[in-house]
Amino acid sequence: AAEDQSGYYIEPSYRFDLTEDYGEIGFFARFSDYDYFDSKSGAKESEVTSYGVNYWPTENVVLKADVQNVKNDNDAINLGFGYQF
Repeated sequence: AAEDQSGYYIEPSYRFDLTEDYGEIGFFARFSDYDYFDSKSGAKESEVTSYGVNYWPTENVVLKADVQNVKNDNDAINLGFGYQF
């Protein structure tokens, strides 16, 4: 229901081997700023800063965790699991 939406994000990250037996670990930070239209309350602006870690115990499995700090709204903690087949 929006005619205009705009925004951007930037996400630096770094991934490295722990040891041959313990897989890989990666860290990231993300900052996003966007404007959008909410049909209930009209135009909105949002800024979100996230920090997280990913752990690959094997090549095809990843465990993920991040914290989101949302300006003027609720913060969140996210946990995830991924499997590539």
